[in-house]
Amino acid sequence: MADSYSEVWSTLGYGALGYFWGIPLDEVDQLADSEKARLAALTTKVVKMSEHDRGPILQRLEGIPHEKVLPALQELASELLP
Repeated sequence: MADSYSEVWSTLGYGALGYFWGIPLDEVDQLADSEKARLAALTTKVVKMSEHDRGPILQRLEGIPHEKVLPALQELASELLP
């Protein structure tokens, strides 16, 4: 998994945020670089979690309207990152 995960980031850059979270690329492009980096750090943290720990986080995002995904990820970043 680590190799394919790295390949996605290497290939897509911050566009990987769209790949992993379903955020449209135009929304990703509008984010400040610092916010893109923060969401990339969140993504890495979530991917590295055990399934047990990752499950509740993914459940929080499941089924929320498209326009609320990015704010929900930003909230998660505030909770999970230093």
